[in-house]
Amino acid sequence: MVRAREPQGALSDQTEADLARAIASRLNEVLAENAYAAEAALEYLAANRPDIPQHPLVVVGFSAGAIATPTVVARLSQRPLPDPKVDAAVLIGGGANALDIVLRSEFVTRSVPVLRDGKEMPRERLLLLRDQYLGASRLDPYHTAPLLRGRPILQAHATSDTWVPKSSGELLYELLGRPDQLVMSGGHELLFCFLPEKAEFIADWVDGPTRSSSTKARVP
Repeated sequence: MVRAREPQGALSDQTEADLARAIASRLNEVLAENAYAAEAALEYLAANRPDIPQHPLVVVGFSAGAIATPTVVARLSQRPLPDPKVDAAVLIGGGANALDIVLRSEFVTRSVPVLRDGKEMPRERLLLLRDQYLGASRLDPYHTAPLLRGRPILQAHATSDTWVPKSSGELLYELLGRPDQLVMSGGHELLFCFLPEKAEFIADWVDGPTRSSSTKARVP
């Protein structure tokens, strides 16, 4: 639950800006934690399990993990040589603008309200808060996804997703530079229910970029 205190009277834009920065700061922390955790795991394996190869390296994210994947890949791609770079990424059921996803998701709408003095904020104020959040954020996929352009990427999304709204997945697709895409019918649940049927296709796609970054997938 997100809460903010306000003085009596009309809501002030400055107060909302402060709230937007606070939300951006917290979500930045969460996304950074994912990126640092992936980096630490690779460093641990390099130090303790040199028998496990780190090349080719493919990052795969599911749902909330797919929202964090652009930030994870951006972080791992900054590692100095001889550490391997990320060869490809697969994002399944993800999107961009995390606050917008939270505000519109049918999965979290009732569990993560934005409150002021115990009352839910009006819809029009939430939209303003969403826009201010993007201006304050640094690690949201809205900002990190463009850093992945030109890299082999496969994005999978459902046509009727209401948990990670379809429009946020389409926004992520554009920010990534229109990568290879696997579009499946149904909502978020059905996406993952029928995902095993696409396992062979995804595995074949991964084989392509890991052999040659110029390989393009033929999406069925």
